[in-house]
Amino acid sequence: MKTTLENKAVHMEDGISIQNLPKTYRDSVVVCKELGINHLWIDSLCIIQNSSHDWSEQASRMAEIYQNAYVTIAAVAARNSTEGLFNDISDRLTSVSLPGYPWIQIRKQAQLPSASDDFMDPDFNDGHTLYKRGWTFQELSLSPRVIHYGRNEVVWQCQSRSICEGDPDGSIEISSLVSANLIREPDLSIEGLWYSIVGAYSWRGLTFEKDRLPAIAAFASRIEAENHQKKYVHGLWEDSLRLDLLWSVDTWKPDHHPGPSSGLEPRSLPTWSWVSVKAPVIWDNIPALNEFEEVPHTKIMKVAYKTRGPPLLGDAIEAHIVIQAPIFKLSDLRKTGTLSSLETVETNPNEVVWYSPRWDSPLDATTHGKQHTEALAIPLIMPKRKMKSKYARRFINSLVIERTSEVGKYRRVGVVELGLQAHATWSATDTESSEDEMTERGVEGERNYERFIQIMDHMEKRTITLI
Repeated sequence: MKTTLENKAVHMEDGISIQNLPKTYRDSVVVCKELGINHLWIDSLCIIQNSSHDWSEQASRMAEIYQNAYVTIAAVAARNSTEGLFNDISDRLTSVSLPGYPWIQIRKQAQLPSASDDFMDPDFNDGHTLYKRGWTFQELSLSPRVIHYGRNEVVWQCQSRSICEGDPDGSIEISSLVSANLIREPDLSIEGLWYSIVGAYSWRGLTFEKDRLPAIAAFASRIEAENHQKKYVHGLWEDSLRLDLLWSVDTWKPDHHPGPSSGLEPRSLPTWSWVSVKAPVIWDNIPALNEFEEVPHTKIMKVAYKTRGPPLLGDAIEAHIVIQAPIFKLSDLRKTGTLSSLETVETNPNEVVWYSPRWDSPLDATTHGKQHTEALAIPLIMPKRKMKSKYARRFINSLVIERTSEVGKYRRVGVVELGLQAHATWSATDTESSEDEMTERGVEGERNYERFIQIMDHMEKRTITLI
């Protein structure tokens, strides 16, 4: 059941018979009637499904629609619109009489679990199809109130708490709903908030990969509305672009494999955006937001971004970044692996090394990037030089790129950290060092860091276009 250009007039003039609606829609009508709600918004009926113009207009208004809803009904366990909201009660639930009131029956767990069976299970996605869908992330997150109809129970979620039948006091946090309150978290910076939102959203699936930005546009719209100086550029923000560019594929999620998204035109999908990989992403191994500064040798000269329609929907016709920077060729540097695997070696302590590469492609991850013989590293951010802590890391977070077939144009292939060999070796054994040794190393580490800065001072600056 959907509204199209062909049946729009009929739907508007004659209405839609409730008997003709799929079961989930009919059940939603029942809920609205019981709650005394007169209007029900269903996307497939309220958006003209074969009109790109109407879809684009309505998609850009999703934040407004869900934020202003009285309540959102979530058919959590239904695989499609034919399965409905209401499920048969599991035999783990039993009915008991209220003492003194035998005519009142109460549903309770036959064996009371430590928390809600439905929503606390780490593998909740297996039985809750709705939480796997990309579009529902912003819908559930931005709504002021949500009623979740699960397999065995109903969950109430609002801006202050979540209550389920397995925990009527609301004393537990429901794992599947934690992300829903991120945008209301007062202690998160805008950058930290956005990284949390994208990280939680990126493991969800979409029928059409071209919807990856539209399905998160409501979040971006709200952030823009509250921070007028921010400019959205294909899933990143121009004022925090250096940090935003350092996303990496979350390899800790074994069920999700990174790789290029399918069904998208290359020109509308810049490699510098997390949207270019069909995988969960995170911002990992970067300094805390108040503990880094920009590498002064690297300058972002231009951000060119144009779209068809609203920028929030990401239908890009131009998307490139011009960067001027000292550029390191990885094959000319010593690769140290990860900090935990470093060993003390006889080498020049002033030698620049690279470690912990995080590749965008699954092939790169399995071959450790050996095919990228011409890969280059662009230093973007570094810890503040005057950090008080003797434990402060002294590595420079860098973007890994390689040349494309077009002259002067490069694509992103991952991220990496650069440092001096002496300090990299020390960092690998910091946990085994005494306090005095750490103090000495902290002082020497500061000197090494300054030497690295001096190395970049004398390097030629190159200008590249990142696409």
